[in-house]
Amino acid sequence: TFVSLPPFAKLALKYFPPMSIVFFRVFSTALLFSTIFFLFKKEGVKEKKHFAWFALFGFFGVAGNQLFYLTGVSITTAVNAGILVTTIPIFTLIVALLLKKEELNFIKIVGVLVAFSGVAFLIDFGRFQLNENLLGDLFIIANSCFYAVYLVISKKMLRIYNSFTVITYVFIFSAFLVA
Repeated sequence: TFVSLPPFAKLALKYFPPMSIVFFRVFSTALLFSTIFFLFKKEGVKEKKHFAWFALFGFFGVAGNQLFYLTGVSITTAVNAGILVTTIPIFTLIVALLLKKEELNFIKIVGVLVAFSGVAFLIDFGRFQLNENLLGDLFIIANSCFYAVYLVISKKMLRIYNSFTVITYVFIFSAFLVA
């Protein structure tokens, strides 16, 4: 889905500004997940400090991530966005190493190289344009960094709670952040 998203986002951005798309995406998802969660799941939050973690996840994993991504796509090319979003695994490994959540080993290096090779096979890097798109490209890279932080810091909470509980609270807090 990551490869198909930039062209479709570019199409939507012809009619709606990035903030409107983020607002609609986040609020509609928060509403849908909340309705399902509170009607059927109802897993309680075990500690009040976990709400702060959910808010932090919402900042990195949804609100900031989506704002950077759609703003970046609006001012760069779909090709650049499609290529740059593939940096998420690289940034995830870097963040995990910096936060001492992972140790670097041969398998992880090979995994990143294999993933990058797959991207290189699927995407024509010759169409990447590094010129007037620099700000948009930097926003896409910021999106990748934000999502990488989210992936690393949310891992522990996903061991404590059901994934639907985590994502519901993440979107609830994201909705407030986007508003």
